[in-house]
Amino acid sequence: MIEQYSIEVRDFMLLSLLCDQEAFDTDQLGRALGLSHTSTIECIRHLTDAGLIRYNGSGSTAAQGSGIRTTAAGRILARRILDEID
Repeated sequence: MIEQYSIEVRDFMLLSLLCDQEAFDTDQLGRALGLSHTSTIECIRHLTDAGLIRYNGSGSTAAQGSGIRTTAAGRILARRILDEID
C-alpha cells in the first residue's frame, strides 16, 4: 500500500513520526527510529525532494535552526496511508 505512493517504509515511518510532533532535528529522528545518520539524511532528502517535509538549516540541533517539519502535502499523504492501513 505504501509503495503505491512511491514512498519507502522507512520514509513513511519518519514522515508519520514528524506528523505526531512539532519538529525534530536529524539526531532526534535517527535515535527515535533506530536509523543511522546516513539513513536519516537519505530519508530527509527523499521526503524534502518530494515536498513532504521542510528541512530548515544545516546544523544538527533544532537550537541551531535545523528543525524538520511536515508540509501540508506530507500530512495529507500520511493521513491517507494511515487511513488505508486501518
